[in-house]
Amino acid sequence: MCGLGNPGSKYDGTRHNIGFFIVDQLCKKLQTKFEVKKRLQCSLAKTTWKEETILLIKPNTFMNNSGEAVSKTLHYYGISPSFLLVAHDEIDFVPGRVQLKFNGGSAGHRGLLSIVKALETGAFYRLRFGIGRPASQDQVHSYVLEHFSAEEKAQLSESYNKAQKEIENFLNKD
Repeated sequence: MCGLGNPGSKYDGTRHNIGFFIVDQLCKKLQTKFEVKKRLQCSLAKTTWKEETILLIKPNTFMNNSGEAVSKTLHYYGISPSFLLVAHDEIDFVPGRVQLKFNGGSAGHRGLLSIVKALETGAFYRLRFGIGRPASQDQVHSYVLEHFSAEEKAQLSESYNKAQKEIENFLNKD
């Protein structure tokens, strides 16, 4: 499983880093820790789920180059893209809406576009987490890099639980 985001503390808590947050929550739940893997350009946690090895990936590249880390990691461990789940922010969904989807394009999400290009396929799972859309298309770049307000964080807590349930269903092959 891969969470999308930008590295560095300045991006912690931003809308664009929701994927990192989701994988961090799973990492805590599974009582494991991330280790930096320079060669793979990511932070990686390796653990088990019901006797199967799972990898949690946070690319150390910036969002628009996430495909480099994802591709290297999948290749290194011999994992097919069809077993990949990518958690990411989704501006086309109302804040907090969560949906698991298989296959597709990038819908303008540059992190997904980078992964699709690097893997040469869109045939992987996505956990789409709604962050809403700004009033104007011109505001998208700054909007996704903004931090959630305290009120927004409180409203999203139930959605984080939904996201974790979707991940568990995925891992249980439901």
